[in-house]
Amino acid sequence: MPGTKPPTFGPTVTLWPADAGALPSVRRWDLRPADAGLEWMGSGELVDLPDDFVLREVLEAETSEDGVLAFVQAWGPLTPPGGSALDLLPPDPRERGNLRTHDRSGWVLATELHHLHCLRALSRFWLASVTDDDVREAWATEGFNTPHSASLALGWWVDYMNAGLSRFQMHIVVDDAGWERRGYLAREPCLYEVAVRQLAMLATDGVAVQHCANITCRRPFTRQRSARRGRNGYGPRERGVKYCSNLCAKAQAERERRARRKAES
Repeated sequence: MPGTKPPTFGPTVTLWPADAGALPSVRRWDLRPADAGLEWMGSGELVDLPDDFVLREVLEAETSEDGVLAFVQAWGPLTPPGGSALDLLPPDPRERGNLRTHDRSGWVLATELHHLHCLRALSRFWLASVTDDDVREAWATEGFNTPHSASLALGWWVDYMNAGLSRFQMHIVVDDAGWERRGYLAREPCLYEVAVRQLAMLATDGVAVQHCANITCRRPFTRQRSARRGRNGYGPRERGVKYCSNLCAKAQAERERRARRKAES
Protein backbone atom coordinates (compact mmCIF):
# COMPACT_ATOMS: atom_id res chain seq x y z
CA MET A 1 0.00 0.00 0.00
CA PRO A 2 1.31 3.47 -0.78
CA GLY A 3 2.57 5.38 2.21
CA THR A 4 3.20 2.39 4.49
CA LYS A 5 6.97 2.27 4.04
CA PRO A 6 8.75 4.44 6.64
CA PRO A 7 10.74 7.34 5.18
CA THR A 8 14.38 6.39 4.97
CA PHE A 9 17.36 8.28 3.69
CA GLY A 10 20.71 6.86 2.66
CA PRO A 11 22.74 9.79 1.29
CA THR A 12 26.37 9.67 0.33
CA VAL A 13 28.22 11.95 2.73
CA THR A 14 31.87 12.94 2.65
CA LEU A 15 34.18 14.46 5.21
CA TRP A 16 36.22 17.60 4.53
CA PRO A 17 39.15 17.71 4.90
CA ALA A 18 39.20 14.10 3.76
CA ASP A 19 42.07 13.09 6.05
CA ALA A 20 40.45 13.34 9.49
CA GLY A 21 43.50 11.99 11.28
CA ALA A 22 43.42 10.09 14.54
CA LEU A 23 40.56 10.55 16.98
CA PRO A 24 41.62 12.96 19.77
CA SER A 25 41.65 11.93 23.40
CA VAL A 26 39.16 13.43 25.84
CA ARG A 27 39.75 14.68 29.38
CA ARG A 28 37.95 12.84 32.15
CA TRP A 29 37.56 14.88 35.33
CA ASP A 30 36.73 13.85 38.86
CA LEU A 31 33.21 15.28 38.82
CA ARG A 32 30.94 15.79 41.84
CA PRO A 33 27.25 16.84 41.88
CA ALA A 34 26.69 20.32 43.24
CA ASP A 35 23.45 22.39 43.11
CA ALA A 36 21.92 20.84 39.94
CA GLY A 37 25.34 20.99 38.34
CA LEU A 38 28.78 19.46 38.43
CA GLU A 39 32.04 20.71 39.85
CA TRP A 40 35.42 19.26 39.08
CA MET A 41 38.34 18.24 41.23
CA GLY A 42 41.98 17.95 40.16
CA SER A 43 43.40 18.29 36.65
CA GLY A 44 41.76 15.26 35.10
CA GLU A 45 43.29 12.61 32.84
CA LEU A 46 43.24 11.99 29.09
CA VAL A 47 41.37 8.87 27.94
CA ASP A 48 40.72 7.37 24.50
CA LEU A 49 37.21 6.56 23.34
CA PRO A 50 36.66 2.90 22.46
CA ASP A 51 35.61 1.72 19.01
CA ASP A 52 31.92 2.35 18.28
CA PHE A 53 31.57 4.58 21.34
CA VAL A 54 28.72 6.43 19.61
CA LEU A 55 26.89 3.13 18.98
CA ARG A 56 27.43 1.49 22.35
CA GLU A 57 28.21 3.72 25.31
CA VAL A 58 26.19 6.66 23.95
CA LEU A 59 23.07 4.66 23.03
CA GLU A 60 23.25 2.58 26.21
CA ALA A 61 23.48 5.60 28.51
CA GLU A 62 20.40 6.35 30.62
CA THR A 63 18.74 9.63 29.67
CA SER A 64 18.08 10.90 33.17
CA GLU A 65 20.01 13.19 35.47
CA ASP A 66 21.41 10.18 37.31
CA GLY A 67 22.21 8.54 33.98
CA VAL A 68 24.05 11.51 32.49
CA LEU A 69 25.90 11.97 35.79
CA ALA A 70 27.19 8.38 35.60
CA PHE A 71 28.04 8.89 31.92
CA VAL A 72 30.14 12.03 32.41
CA GLN A 73 31.81 10.60 35.49
CA ALA A 74 32.91 7.63 33.37
CA TRP A 75 33.95 9.55 30.21
CA GLY A 76 34.25 13.21 31.10
CA PRO A 77 31.86 16.16 30.62
CA LEU A 78 30.16 16.38 27.26
CA THR A 79 30.67 20.11 26.91
CA PRO A 80 33.56 22.50 27.63
CA PRO A 81 33.67 24.57 30.82
CA GLY A 82 32.66 28.19 30.57
CA GLY A 83 30.09 29.65 28.19
CA SER A 84 30.85 27.60 25.05
CA ALA A 85 28.34 24.77 25.51
CA LEU A 86 25.75 26.28 23.16
CA ASP A 87 28.37 26.87 20.46
CA LEU A 88 28.28 23.10 19.83
CA LEU A 89 24.65 23.31 18.68
CA PRO A 90 23.07 24.90 15.59
CA PRO A 91 21.86 28.48 16.18
CA ASP A 92 18.21 27.45 16.62
CA PRO A 93 16.58 29.32 19.53
CA ARG A 94 13.76 26.74 19.76
CA GLU A 95 16.19 24.02 20.78
CA ARG A 96 18.56 25.91 23.07
CA GLY A 97 16.65 28.88 24.41
CA ASN A 98 16.04 27.27 27.83
CA LEU A 99 19.56 25.92 28.28
CA ARG A 100 21.96 27.56 30.69
CA THR A 101 25.64 27.87 29.93
CA HIS A 102 28.19 26.84 32.48
CA ASP A 103 29.79 29.20 34.90
CA ARG A 104 33.11 28.95 36.66
CA SER A 105 31.68 26.61 39.30
CA GLY A 106 31.32 23.75 36.82
CA TRP A 107 28.81 22.22 34.43
CA VAL A 108 24.99 22.40 34.35
CA LEU A 109 23.53 18.91 34.51
CA ALA A 110 20.45 19.72 32.38
CA THR A 111 22.69 21.11 29.62
CA GLU A 112 24.85 17.96 29.72
CA LEU A 113 21.68 15.86 29.40
CA HIS A 114 20.50 17.89 26.39
CA HIS A 115 23.79 17.31 24.61
CA LEU A 116 23.54 13.60 25.36
CA HIS A 117 20.08 13.57 23.71
CA CYS A 118 21.56 15.40 20.69
CA LEU A 119 24.39 12.90 20.41
CA ARG A 120 22.00 9.95 20.68
CA ALA A 121 19.73 11.43 17.99
CA LEU A 122 22.71 11.83 15.64
CA SER A 123 23.77 8.21 16.22
CA ARG A 124 20.21 6.92 15.82
CA PHE A 125 19.80 8.82 12.55
CA TRP A 126 22.94 7.27 11.07
CA LEU A 127 21.90 3.79 12.21
CA ALA A 128 18.46 4.25 10.67
CA SER A 129 19.95 5.53 7.41
CA VAL A 130 22.12 2.42 6.94
CA THR A 131 19.49 -0.11 8.06
CA ASP A 132 16.56 1.37 6.08
CA ASP A 133 14.56 2.32 9.19
CA ASP A 134 12.53 5.47 9.72
CA VAL A 135 15.10 8.25 10.08
CA ARG A 136 12.50 10.65 11.50
CA GLU A 137 12.15 8.46 14.59
CA ALA A 138 15.79 9.09 15.44
CA TRP A 139 14.84 12.64 16.46
CA ALA A 140 11.42 11.88 17.95
CA THR A 141 12.83 9.13 20.18
CA GLU A 142 15.17 11.64 21.82
CA GLY A 143 12.46 14.21 22.53
CA PHE A 144 12.77 16.42 19.43
CA ASN A 145 9.86 17.28 17.15
CA THR A 146 9.28 14.67 14.44
CA PRO A 147 10.61 15.96 11.09
CA HIS A 148 7.91 15.95 8.43
CA SER A 149 10.22 14.34 5.87
CA ALA A 150 13.39 12.29 5.57
CA SER A 151 15.05 15.23 3.83
CA LEU A 152 14.36 17.52 6.79
CA ALA A 153 15.66 14.83 9.18
CA LEU A 154 18.86 14.75 7.12
CA GLY A 155 19.08 18.55 7.20
CA TRP A 156 18.91 18.52 10.99
CA TRP A 157 21.59 15.82 11.12
CA VAL A 158 23.93 17.82 8.88
CA ASP A 159 23.37 21.02 10.91
CA TYR A 160 24.04 19.32 14.24
CA MET A 161 27.02 17.36 12.92
CA ASN A 162 28.66 20.44 11.40
CA ALA A 163 28.08 22.45 14.58
CA GLY A 164 29.75 19.70 16.61
CA LEU A 165 32.66 19.50 14.17
CA SER A 166 33.22 23.25 13.87
CA ARG A 167 35.95 23.34 16.53
CA PHE A 168 38.20 20.99 14.56
CA GLN A 169 40.50 23.19 12.55
CA MET A 170 44.21 23.59 12.04
CA HIS A 171 45.88 24.91 15.18
CA ILE A 172 49.17 24.81 17.07
CA VAL A 173 49.59 22.56 20.11
CA VAL A 174 52.67 22.87 22.34
CA ASP A 175 53.53 19.94 24.60
CA ASP A 176 54.76 22.06 27.47
CA ALA A 177 53.01 22.67 30.80
CA GLY A 178 54.57 26.12 31.05
CA TRP A 179 52.91 27.24 27.83
CA GLU A 180 49.61 25.89 29.08
CA ARG A 181 49.86 28.01 32.23
CA ARG A 182 50.36 31.08 30.07
CA GLY A 183 47.17 30.28 28.18
CA TYR A 184 48.70 29.78 24.74
CA LEU A 185 47.23 26.35 24.02
CA ALA A 186 44.08 25.79 22.03
CA ARG A 187 41.12 24.43 24.02
CA GLU A 188 41.02 20.65 24.18
CA PRO A 189 38.09 19.10 22.28
CA CYS A 190 35.33 18.02 24.65
CA LEU A 191 33.60 14.63 24.71
CA TYR A 192 30.65 15.80 22.59
CA GLU A 193 32.96 17.07 19.83
CA VAL A 194 35.13 13.95 19.78
CA ALA A 195 32.07 11.69 19.74
CA VAL A 196 30.58 13.65 16.82
CA ARG A 197 33.91 13.31 15.03
CA GLN A 198 33.91 9.55 15.56
CA LEU A 199 30.38 9.36 14.16
CA ALA A 200 31.42 11.47 11.15
CA MET A 201 34.35 9.15 10.49
CA LEU A 202 32.06 6.10 10.65
CA ALA A 203 29.40 7.70 8.47
CA THR A 204 31.85 8.72 5.73
CA ASP A 205 33.88 5.50 5.82
CA GLY A 206 31.11 3.42 4.24
CA VAL A 207 31.24 0.83 7.03
CA ALA A 208 28.64 -1.90 7.43
CA VAL A 209 26.68 -1.92 10.67
CA GLN A 210 25.95 -5.34 12.09
CA HIS A 211 24.00 -6.53 15.11
CA CYS A 212 25.72 -8.89 17.51
CA ALA A 213 24.76 -12.53 16.93
CA ASN A 214 24.71 -13.16 20.68
CA ILE A 215 20.98 -13.59 21.31
CA THR A 216 21.14 -11.73 24.63
CA CYS A 217 23.10 -8.79 23.19
CA ARG A 218 22.08 -7.76 19.64
CA ARG A 219 23.77 -4.36 20.01
CA PRO A 220 24.93 -2.60 16.81
CA PHE A 221 28.64 -2.57 15.99
CA THR A 222 31.04 -1.99 13.10
CA ARG A 223 33.99 -4.00 14.38
CA GLN A 224 34.61 -6.48 17.13
CA ARG A 225 36.14 -5.08 20.29
CA SER A 226 39.29 -6.71 21.51
CA ALA A 227 41.95 -5.77 24.04
CA ARG A 228 44.55 -6.44 21.35
CA ARG A 229 43.39 -3.52 19.19
CA GLY A 230 45.34 -0.29 18.82
CA ARG A 231 44.64 3.09 20.32
CA ASN A 232 41.50 3.87 18.35
CA GLY A 233 41.03 0.71 16.30
CA TYR A 234 41.18 2.50 12.95
CA GLY A 235 42.89 -0.20 10.91
CA PRO A 236 41.83 -2.86 8.41
CA ARG A 237 38.42 -4.18 9.34
CA GLU A 238 37.81 -7.85 10.02
CA ARG A 239 35.36 -9.63 7.74
CA GLY A 240 32.89 -12.32 8.74
CA VAL A 241 32.72 -11.17 12.37
CA LYS A 242 29.34 -11.93 13.95
CA TYR A 243 29.86 -10.76 17.52
CA CYS A 244 30.52 -7.29 18.93
CA SER A 245 33.18 -8.59 21.33
CA ASN A 246 35.17 -11.66 22.22
CA LEU A 247 33.11 -12.00 25.38
CA CYS A 248 29.86 -12.15 23.40
CA ALA A 249 31.36 -14.76 21.04
CA LYS A 250 32.46 -16.94 23.96
CA ALA A 251 29.14 -16.56 25.77
CA GLN A 252 27.13 -17.56 22.69
CA ALA A 253 29.44 -20.51 22.00
CA GLU A 254 28.97 -21.73 25.59
CA ARG A 255 25.20 -21.26 25.30
CA GLU A 256 25.11 -23.35 22.12
CA ARG A 257 27.36 -25.99 23.69
CA ARG A 258 25.01 -26.38 26.65
CA ALA A 259 22.03 -26.63 24.29
CA ARG A 260 23.73 -29.41 22.31
CA ARG A 261 24.57 -31.33 25.48
CA LYS A 262 21.01 -31.02 26.69
CA ALA A 263 19.67 -32.25 23.34
CA GLU A 264 22.06 -35.19 23.31
CA SER A 265 21.10 -36.24 26.81
